Amino acid sequence: MSPIQDENKDYLTPNEVANLLMVSPVTVRSWAQKGLLIAKVTPGGHRRFLKSDVERFIQESATAQADSHLSVSRVLIVDNDPLMVAYIREILEESGLDFVVETAQDSFEAGAKMNSFAPTAILLSFMLPDTDCFGICSLIKSDVAMQHINIIAITEDVSADNIARILKAGAQTFLVKPFSSQDLLGILSHAAGVKLRPPAEKKLSKEPERIAMESGNPDALLFSLMSLAEARNGTIGKHDSARLRGMVDFFACSLACFRPEELLALRNACVLHDIGNLGIPDNILLKPGPLTEEEWIVMRSHTIIGARLCSGLKGMEMTVPIIRSHHERWNGSGYPDGLQGEAIPLLARVFQIVDVYEALTSERPYKPALPVNEVIGILRREIADGWLDPVLAAAFLELLNTRPQDFYIKPEVKDDGVS
Repeated sequence: MSPIQDENKDYLTPNEVANLLMVSPVTVRSWAQKGLLIAKVTPGGHRRFLKSDVERFIQESATAQADSHLSVSRVLIVDNDPLMVAYIREILEESGLDFVVETAQDSFEAGAKMNSFAPTAILLSFMLPDTDCFGICSLIKSDVAMQHINIIAITEDVSADNIARILKAGAQTFLVKPFSSQDLLGILSHAAGVKLRPPAEKKLSKEPERIAMESGNPDALLFSLMSLAEARNGTIGKHDSARLRGMVDFFACSLACFRPEELLALRNACVLHDIGNLGIPDNILLKPGPLTEEEWIVMRSHTIIGARLCSGLKGMEMTVPIIRSHHERWNGSGYPDGLQGEAIPLLARVFQIVDVYEALTSERPYKPALPVNEVIGILRREIADGWLDPVLAAAFLELLNTRPQDFYIKPEVKDDGVS
């Protein structure tokens, strides 16, 4: 492994160390917690690694020792459904990774195996009858000796209130039934620090993991939210996040006024801005006809639900206002807060313009993609009606006029291994 090349940096972030050592960032954090890799903690609570400490770690072959120590991931499945238990076991056994699996049918049996089995991660069904799974989570996380155990909730209820309760109780992330083998292994790769190896005969898509890495917060929860957002958007025919991200990057960078962390917040929003749709009932979200006024009230709440879901995530402080405010209007007629003019967060105003353009120029199940000249006319009308920031929108239209080729970003084709 080559030494660190950047001589100008004294400290490295967890992501930089993970990339250097070719492991998951969760593994880096695990090594730091166990004292295998020395970390400094900034006043803001972020870990930073002294370059010389990382170089010493490499030279002393501590990586190989730590990998040996962590190569076996111990997974405890807590579920009384024998079919679900067998399904999970089959996925783990066929993954080619070093999993050791134990099962428990109820909270009593799970408690008995916590010490004897010492799991790395717990797959906890939140559908166990007569069982307070929220209490189980809280109990585990309140015990210093067990706080390192990563709890992955399995649930069918993705309402905002339920997800908020699950996360507040101490679960690191969640899986929504039904889930695929890739969903399960992707979550475990983060929660248990397992580095996945795709089967040789089938190339698994790395897009959700890559998005999470680019966001600056590759925690399993963010990975889960992004995966859920992509899945939900696919169901309801929403945006292509990669295409939207390319356009947002181009427009934001052309303005030359944003710090790197603000650009990252905009990229996060490209996937997460409509995450609140997870809390909207299907009979409203998927309704083929026009919504009633009462239904619109529920539909508009997705901005509040989304902001609430992401508000507790580390590194999402700048993204949450975009999620909440991207449907506000310059004249104050938007939602959810009726903000007006510059009271609307700047990043939300920038994102909104590109989001409108991307939606209008994309094909949807209910409409064709509109030609650019027609979209320009719509944007001009929205400026005249007081919906968009007139200065930012004018800058956007100028770019469309002078550099239209830079807005042509092909919809991404996901490699799912199926020809």
